[in-house]
Order: sequence, then structure tokens, then C-alpha cells
Amino acid sequence: MRIDGDVVRPYRRAMQVEGVTPRVRAWPLVGGAVSYMRDPLAFFEGAAKLGPIVDLRLPPVKSFQFSDPADIEYVLVTAHKGMSKDVALQDLRHALGNGLLTSEGESWRRQRRIAQPAFHRDRIRTYAEQMVSTAETVGAAFREGEARNLHADLMRTTLEIVTRCLFGSELDDRDAKAILVAMAAVTERFDGPLSLIPGMTRLPLPQFRRFKAAMLGFDRVITQLIARERARGTDGGTNLLSMLLAAETEMGEPLDDVWVRDEVATMVLAGHDTTANVLAWTFALLGRHPRVDAKLHAELAAVLGERSPSVDDLPNLPYVEQVVNEALRLYPPAWGFGREVVEPFERRGISFPKGTQIYMSPWVMHRNADYFPEPLAFRPERWADGFARTLPKYAFLPFGGGPRVCIGNAFAMTEATLVLATWARRFRFDLASNRPIVPRVSLTLGPRDGVLVRPRRR
Repeated sequence: MRIDGDVVRPYRRAMQVEGVTPRVRAWPLVGGAVSYMRDPLAFFEGAAKLGPIVDLRLPPVKSFQFSDPADIEYVLVTAHKGMSKDVALQDLRHALGNGLLTSEGESWRRQRRIAQPAFHRDRIRTYAEQMVSTAETVGAAFREGEARNLHADLMRTTLEIVTRCLFGSELDDRDAKAILVAMAAVTERFDGPLSLIPGMTRLPLPQFRRFKAAMLGFDRVITQLIARERARGTDGGTNLLSMLLAAETEMGEPLDDVWVRDEVATMVLAGHDTTANVLAWTFALLGRHPRVDAKLHAELAAVLGERSPSVDDLPNLPYVEQVVNEALRLYPPAWGFGREVVEPFERRGISFPKGTQIYMSPWVMHRNADYFPEPLAFRPERWADGFARTLPKYAFLPFGGGPRVCIGNAFAMTEATLVLATWARRFRFDLASNRPIVPRVSLTLGPRDGVLVRPRRR
């Protein structure tokens, strides 16, 4: 799949006979893994054409794809207590421990209660100024016409925002590099079909050795962040880290450092990569669509003039939000996710026993012509006039859904719109290459070789 091509055609799902499960074409022994390895996005899109529930034939466990909004809602909402995380996220515990993304049951509910206040709407308003100032600091280094990898700039920007807003700390270059190296190692670890096989990190493969080495440097930085906040003393919770350190267990004891480490690791690794990716795709799409870029800048110029954006400007910048939503539709960072069946159930006359893996793909849902006319077109205007309210629930799910919807979705949207407004007000980013920008399919969906641009001052 390319950003400037029609490699993937829009599709409409086939009808499904009650109790009959369509199956993808598969090879002996390895099933559909070969097709998945060649192109995961095309594999899931091809499966969706067969029907709303499809047997993916991905050994060693039974695996199905759900691609009807009502079926997805059943898994994420109705039957969520009978589900656990899929094998890939279970394996992610090697990096994140038992943080919010990977924990289950009562442990997850307790963690969610403790972390939720840090993502309250009023709290996010207080983060906005730091989001803008961080983007301005990074943007001050842009030079007219100088080729640069904007994806790398965004990774550093969003990392700095997460650590400043949620942990009350700023990173030096050495610590930032250690985290970015760890993020690259995690991306490599889950890049390809091996991510679907449990326990693969125990094999002595080079990419897994790099993964383990990178996590040592990552843990060093996280330990320093925790120690720094402990030394400052908690004050009832001015940021997420201080809230974690002030929290207590059911026994009235402070949370141990392992528990705090897992939460911080989750927010650092999961919190900055996703926003950096969606913004990288946004600027890449703007570079391919000068009409949209011009309309975006006209709105920014009319509302902001020569000043920087603030959170109070967002209601007056609807096109900025529409541009972000359209980038999220075409290139959702969380391109696919899954659940493992804990309590067997039946759906459409099909039985799903314990241990079954159920996969759902925002990439697939967002490119369905039944819900999004001209699904391959970059048309931010489609989000005007309450279009989102006309969609079936779970046809658009860039942040997942149900009780385990991403806790940072409002934080991420505020960050994305403010960073976009800050940079697009001052610069136009011309793509420095005509080469297609190809997705890298890992835990998140980023541009494989970055986004090479030449900034031009407005």
C-alpha cells in the first residue's frame, strides 16, 4: 500500500450465510501466514471481502477477523469481560510489563482509576501550552528548503510532550535517544508475522537480542524519571507520575516501583509513537494535496494571524480537526488489534471456543466504501456537517472502543491538532522525494522510511 497509489481498491463486504465461516486461501501447514507476511494490510482487506466474520487460518491457534461494526461492538463491549488481550499484546509485556495496555481484570480496572484524572478534559487544557511550546522549539530548527525527516522530528516532539506533560520532566539528548532506540526496537520486534506467534522473544534471533539490549537503556531512563519525581516529593498529583507515586494499594501501602515503571513505560512507548505517526501521515498527505494544504493555512491565518494557537482556538479551527480525522481514517496508527476468547461464545451461528484469537482492523473498517464514499480519497471535508454522527458505531475506531478505549484519545487529538496548527501556520512542507511513502506494519502504522520534506516559510 502506498500513500500516492491505488494499490488497494475500495471494497464492499460479501454477504455471509448464517453458521458458515468463509476462509482465506491458505498454504498447507502454514495456512494464511504466507499471505500475511507478504502484505498484512492487503491480507486483512482481502479477508474482509469474504464476509463480516472470516477464518484467517493463522496457525498455531484459531484466528478470525470481525469486520462488521455490530460484531466489533459485541466483542469490545457486550462480551468484553469474557475477552483478554491477543497474543501480540500479551507478548508486549516483555517491554511494557503489566501497564494499562497489557494488564487484565481487576488489576487493569484499578490502574485505569488511578490514571484517569491525568487525562481529564480540564487537565488536558493545562497541557496545551506545553504542547505548543515544544512544537515551537522543534520548529525553530527548521531551515528554509533544508531536507529533513519530519517523522524523526515528530518522534522527538511527541516524546518531549509526553515526558513534560505526564511526568513533569525534560529529557536530555542521551535519554531521549535511549527511548527512541527502544521504540525502534519494539517496532522491529513486532514488524511481521512473528508477532502473531507467542513467546518469539525467547528465540536467539538478532532482532530480539537488539530488543532486549534496547530495553535495558529504556529502563535506565524510566528509573531516573521515577527517582527524580520521588526526590521532588508528591503533592497530590500535578502530573501522571506524581499521581502514581501518591496512589496506594488496597492495603494502604504505596505502589511498588515495578508497578509504577510499567505504567510509565506504557505511556512513554505507546503515548508518543501513535501521535507522531498520525502527524507524519498528515503532513505527507498535505504534501500530496496542495489544495487541502492551502485551505488549512487559510483557516489558520484567519483565526490565528501571526500568533501561536491555544486550546481555546480549537473550536474555531474545524478544518484542522477534519484534516487530522481524515489522516486517522486513512492511516490509523492502531491499524489492527485483537482479543483472545476466555469465555466461549457464539455469533452468527459460529462457535468461538476458548483461546480463539479475534482480530479487528481500523485500516479495514476505515476503507470500506459502504461507510466512506471514495474511501481512498483524502477528503477532510467529508467530516463536516456532523458526518461522524451518521456512521455506524465502530465503523470509525482509531482509538479502539469499549471499556478499554484508549485512555489518551483526547490527549492525542489535542496534541495532534495543536502541533499541526503550530507548524502549518508557519511552514509549508514540500515532499523532498516523489518516491511512494510505504507503511511499516508493526504495533503501529508508521512510514517505513520516514517522511522527507523541505520546509518553506509561509
